[in-house]
Amino acid sequence: MAAPLFHQTDLFRPHNDPDDHFDLAVIYALALQGKIDLRGIVIDRPPPKFDGDPDVAAIAQLNHITGLTVPAVVGSAQPMKSPHDTQPSAFGVQHSARLRNDGGGRVQSLW
Repeated sequence: MAAPLFHQTDLFRPHNDPDDHFDLAVIYALALQGKIDLRGIVIDRPPPKFDGDPDVAAIAQLNHITGLTVPAVVGSAQPMKSPHDTQPSAFGVQHSARLRNDGGGRVQSLW
């Protein structure tokens, strides 16, 4: 049985570091081989001084190439106000919690 997993990433366009797109490709390859059950992807909000956007296009491309239908969400539309700001109303937080609950607590996250 494939391990249920969701992937959290700082996947941006333009790219801010090269490993994020490689990580995403590896995760999709593992899902395509049936080694993991990829339940979703949560993309971080870009830092305030970064001129870029969450790269949902890369996820759409990999969904198309692999034939998988992995949902993706952006963690939050607003920056955190402090390190203790949990933003419980943010859709990405709700999505992550739902993924964990739907998996009976077995769903792991990969950062």
